[in-house]
Amino acid sequence: MKHYMTYLGSLLLSLTAVSASAFPDDVPADSSKVCDIDEVVVIDQPKEAYRLRQQPLSSYSFDAATLKQLNVQDIRQLSAFVPSFSMPEYGSRYTSAMYIRGIGSRVNAPTVGIYVDNMPLQSKSAFNFQTYDIDRMDVLHGPQGTLYGVNTEGGLIRLYSKNPFSYQGTDLRLSLGTKLWRKAEASHYAKLSDKAAYSLAVFYDGQNGFFRNQYNGGHADLFNEFGGKGRLLWRPSNRWNFDFMADYQYVRQNGFPYGQIVSAGEIAAAPLTSPLYGLKAGTQRPSQNRQSNYRRNMLNTGVGIRYAGNGFDINSMTTWQFLKDYMLMDIDYLPQDYLHVVQRQHQNSLTEELSIKSRNDSPWHWTFGLFGSYQWAKNNTPVYFGKEMNGYLSKTITDFATMACSTPWHGRWQKDS
Repeated sequence: MKHYMTYLGSLLLSLTAVSASAFPDDVPADSSKVCDIDEVVVIDQPKEAYRLRQQPLSSYSFDAATLKQLNVQDIRQLSAFVPSFSMPEYGSRYTSAMYIRGIGSRVNAPTVGIYVDNMPLQSKSAFNFQTYDIDRMDVLHGPQGTLYGVNTEGGLIRLYSKNPFSYQGTDLRLSLGTKLWRKAEASHYAKLSDKAAYSLAVFYDGQNGFFRNQYNGGHADLFNEFGGKGRLLWRPSNRWNFDFMADYQYVRQNGFPYGQIVSAGEIAAAPLTSPLYGLKAGTQRPSQNRQSNYRRNMLNTGVGIRYAGNGFDINSMTTWQFLKDYMLMDIDYLPQDYLHVVQRQHQNSLTEELSIKSRNDSPWHWTFGLFGSYQWAKNNTPVYFGKEMNGYLSKTITDFATMACSTPWHGRWQKDS
């Protein structure tokens, strides 16, 4: 959108100049004209030699003011504003499937990558997180594996926090919405000297939800989450830059408020004793004997080092990511106790990214680098049978055994065995 506005502004200025030339030279120029220029957020890219708009790729960029106007609270809401990008809502922050141009992955390794302040996020369970204190957000379409490696076959999402060297002050944001949605954000940016600056930010977000669990009357999609982040920038000289950052988030939510789909034919054929009797056709309200829920602790930390040499830049980013979560899902989604699953994850990830690029006024630039990661994880996902399932299986086995014993070949089978 900004590219179109820039082109339109240039066209208007050109037309104005042509029109002015039609008047005599003795007509004074209008000195009261005011030209407003949109704010431009300049972000230093450790791997790219050209600005985003100069690169041969399809991309969308949102600054802080645009994100505020669009009321974008997390990455999922970009689906309404970015063509060919989709991040569905599956009922909790555990599921983070992203699709760009139809390329994506629901499980296992992702095909769309995420970088936060140049930190790559490795765990797919961490992609659906709270975005706050954001100064700019980029969506890059198409494969980005040349510069960003694995997990970027479909595209890339980049997020950048505000830089305390260029922005100082304290921000406070309070929000209130339907279903008692409440949100509070506070951030402080300070410049200690020409060589050091820091920022601190905290948030809380919660909502009672839109659905009730008909089994117990509780909120089926209630959630509460909070977190905080800190960042320290240190520039001891013109050549060295150090960037220390840490971001912690916790979420606790009742998730997966799914309801049973019942057709009119099923309701018409249901006997008076059936739980379907008297219902309306369509998707029913959630009714689960076990309230599905999800809890997650997540910590992302990173240390960025930059050295500006004579005609080249060296950038290093070392990150450690910690994730521990718990998920309970009533996978039969019924008031009867058939099946439920409990999943526990404990993941740690260590990454090192080193890049070297040229820095000159020549039209030719070069860049190369190395990327290494090590991830260790412990997953435990048992599936449990409830009393209705155990009763059904016991009755099925008993009925089969009774039928087998009453058949004519039962005696022969017993003798042969």
